[in-house]
Amino acid sequence: MKNNSLLTVATALGTFFAILLALGLAVLTFVFVHWHITPEVYKKVKVDMQTQELVFINSKGETVKIRQGGEEEVVASTESAGAGEAGQKQRYIPLPQVDRSTLYSLYLHTAGILLLLFFITKEVLKVIKSVQELTTFRRNNVQSFRKIGFMCLGISLLQWVTSFFMEGYSRDRMTPMLCMLAAFILAEVFKEGNRLLEQDQLTI
Repeated sequence: MKNNSLLTVATALGTFFAILLALGLAVLTFVFVHWHITPEVYKKVKVDMQTQELVFINSKGETVKIRQGGEEEVVASTESAGAGEAGQKQRYIPLPQVDRSTLYSLYLHTAGILLLLFFITKEVLKVIKSVQELTTFRRNNVQSFRKIGFMCLGISLLQWVTSFFMEGYSRDRMTPMLCMLAAFILAEVFKEGNRLLEQDQLTI
C-alpha cells in the first residue's frame, strides 16, 4: 500500500503540520526570551485576557488581531471611543502591565499544547507508515493510540488548569476529551486485531 495516494497525502500533511508545530514552538520561545531582554519593544502589544491571545495597536490607535493573509480585524476602538472603553481596557491589557506570573502561565500552557500536538502528530505518522507497510495490527500501533489518548488527556488538563488559574480564560475542553476516547477505543480495536492476527499465524 506504499503507493496509496490518500496515505501519501496524509503523510505529507502530517509532516508539514509537525514542522509548523515545531516552528511555532521555536518562535514562541524566541519571543518569550526576547521579551525578557527587551520588553520595551512590545509596548504596542496587548493580551486579550478572555482568550489569552496577543493583539496589537495599529497606527490609528485601534486594537487589532492579525488574521490569515495579514488582514487586520479591529477588536477595540481608539482610546477616545467613550462608552464601553473601560470594559475593553480591562479585557485588552498592554503586555508590560500584565503580571509576569500570568505571562509565564500563558507561555507554559501554549508551549505545552504545541509540544503535545507535535508528539500526537508523530504517533499518527507512525500508524500511517505501518498501514503503508501492511503491518497495521502490530502492537506498536496499540501503544501509539494509547499514547495519543494520554496526550489528549494532557491537553484537556492543561486547558482546565489554565481556566482555573486565569480568570476569563475560555477554550473548548470537550474536543480533546472526545479525541482521547476515540484514541483509547482505537487502541482496543487494534489490540483485538493484533490478537486475532497472532491466532491466525499460530493456526497456520
